Amino acid sequence: LLLPILLVRVMVVVNVLGKVVVGLCGVSFLWDHVISVSKIQGKSMQPTLQDGDWVLVNKAKKSFSRVCRGEIVVMRHLHYPKERVVKRVVAIQGDTMRRSTGNRGWVTMKTGRLWIEGDCRENSVDSNNYGQVPEALVEGRVDAVVWPPSRLTTFLRKKGPIDHVIK
Repeated sequence: LLLPILLVRVMVVVNVLGKVVVGLCGVSFLWDHVISVSKIQGKSMQPTLQDGDWVLVNKAKKSFSRVCRGEIVVMRHLHYPKERVVKRVVAIQGDTMRRSTGNRGWVTMKTGRLWIEGDCRENSVDSNNYGQVPEALVEGRVDAVVWPPSRLTTFLRKKGPIDHVIK
């Protein structure tokens, strides 16, 4: 009589543990491939994003569509792949644009390449320093500021033309 009761309890525990493992795998998948939250460090995206803001990163968008001009993206650093940067996409493949700082020459964007800049150009190390970057480095689009509550903002895409880009 004791053995069947013990067996039932073991089966219940195994069932619960199985559901927990499946749930954790689901959360891990969502975090890695669909959505995440990241903390902004630095001043390169001021005034749009402030040092210490927490932002919602949409990772699913990159799987279904190309990056758009004006979007703020999280991407792997061109030279330090373990680091992440947050910048605005200024130009996409096929665009012709004028550099906004330094050598103000014209640049035509190559296939699969982006031009990224910080909103606060004097505090940003970006494409003005290292040129075009591969679109494949993009990990997701910043969709909202979620913390602190006083800065809650959604849809951070810059509307209208970007002043130094000719489509």
